[in-house]
Amino acid sequence: MSQPVQPSLFEDPPLWNKDDEKKFEEDIYEEIVKYLSTPSQPSASEVLKYLENIFNWKVRHFIIPIIQRLREDKNLQGNIRKYLTITLSDEELKEALGGGIKPQKEYRNIFEELMRQSIQFRKSSTFREMVEFVAKFKDYSPYNNMLVRVQNPSCSFYATASDWRKKFDRMIKEDAHPMLILAPMSPVMLVYDLDSTEGPPLPKKLEQFAKTEGIFNQKTLEYTLKNAERDKINVQFKNLSSTNAGFATTRLQDKKYKMRIVIHDRLDDMSQ
Repeated sequence: MSQPVQPSLFEDPPLWNKDDEKKFEEDIYEEIVKYLSTPSQPSASEVLKYLENIFNWKVRHFIIPIIQRLREDKNLQGNIRKYLTITLSDEELKEALGGGIKPQKEYRNIFEELMRQSIQFRKSSTFREMVEFVAKFKDYSPYNNMLVRVQNPSCSFYATASDWRKKFDRMIKEDAHPMLILAPMSPVMLVYDLDSTEGPPLPKKLEQFAKTEGIFNQKTLEYTLKNAERDKINVQFKNLSSTNAGFATTRLQDKKYKMRIVIHDRLDDMSQ
């Protein structure tokens, strides 16, 4: 004689039919519209928490398709639909469902510190260098480029996780550290530099952008470094972004030098 099948803890109750499910979806839909009609600009994790407090854990099974429907709702204001696409992207929702998003309060604290640093940065001797850095990135606002510069001075390319995936077929590494910038309809948005991604081989012009070929005498580099020291130029070798060969600056901590040159320490001797 067969034993009765015990229902799973994660299965819907027997009375949960199609009409109930449709009504449940519509209630969630209306609640999201009401929530987003307020001045609040919640993150994906905050929206999920808000809905769970109202509808319990089952809302997790419906939130992504409902948000996708909302993005197509022509009756919603354009700024709300843009917010649903950027801040509440499928990727952000999936991270929220997996518990991978840090509390928004923590991001706000970090961002406040970045704001403070950026104000100081404008008053520093490196302002010209920052202007040159800002000019390289056309897809983001000048202020966002400055924020990236403050966080990662050697950054050569950056984009959101979704842009890296859609435009370049590259995924974010598991332990990658994001950078914070301002976002439409939300306090912050996460972006990543090229070294935080993995995927298909990069074009040769990126992988070998600083590669030098030809006849080379090892003594040339040694003599150049000695001459630089004699002329009070501090030459340093550091781990920079993979597409940043180095830079020169008059921003100095050691006042005995008149200039500082930083060179990518992974370049071969000839390229250095």
